[in-house]
Amino acid sequence: MSKPLTALSSYQKPPDDWIIPHVLKRRNTGFVIGRPKKAAKSWLLMNLGWDLSDGTNAWSVVHSHDGEILKPTRPMRVFYFSQEDTEDDLHDRFSLMVKAGRIPTNNFWYETKDLSLTLDPNGLGKIIDALKPAAPLDLVMFDPMRRFHSFDENRSDEMSKLWHSVNVIQQKFDCACLFSHHTVKPGQFTASEEDPNSARGSGDIFGGADAFINVVPRSRKGNPKRGALNAPLTLYFEIKRGKPIVPIDLTVDFTTGGVTFDGFTP
Repeated sequence: MSKPLTALSSYQKPPDDWIIPHVLKRRNTGFVIGRPKKAAKSWLLMNLGWDLSDGTNAWSVVHSHDGEILKPTRPMRVFYFSQEDTEDDLHDRFSLMVKAGRIPTNNFWYETKDLSLTLDPNGLGKIIDALKPAAPLDLVMFDPMRRFHSFDENRSDEMSKLWHSVNVIQQKFDCACLFSHHTVKPGQFTASEEDPNSARGSGDIFGGADAFINVVPRSRKGNPKRGALNAPLTLYFEIKRGKPIVPIDLTVDFTTGGVTFDGFTP
């Protein structure tokens, strides 16, 4: 409803409703950005969804110099669309994590590879139908963004269609949305890897979203690059709706499927 500017004088702002604490609020959109196949983004998303659904610290991040971060106020209801994994693939990851001690939760829902599920007008209804059984929802994750649309990522007018569909989901389910997305190909960077502008596509991707987590690989300190059993990473944050977050070092363990917190990068 339209209002005069003077209405803000009596407006009572509600408390911030963080889905990913200090990172992503309800009805906002975030991106996890990293190199194709080398940033363990899908492992990070599965751990993030599981952590939030348990109500535990995301990625096992314990604290910062400014107090607790990444710990939800309650168990969150999460839906994970995985367009790169069949149910067999997802089961393999799930089995590793359960064997390592994780307990499944009914707060974490999933939908595996189905390319008819898109944010295009002809596929949006199928996505909404998939989400309905899991409602109410707090967070919907799309992995990766490119498999959920047929728009031209390099055109801002095309990306505006994507934002329209995302808004429909956020309004209908009162949730936040999170996408995994790739950087441009190596050698084509116009920005450093920790910069959200290193993401592939139109600048409207950066302009339209609210939070960015850039995933940058760290040195394995002597471990072989091929067939490595872990992936040391640094997460860089660009938050439009909250306070700055210092970079966080994590390691994904491919033998357990888990993520360990290694500390904060100065």
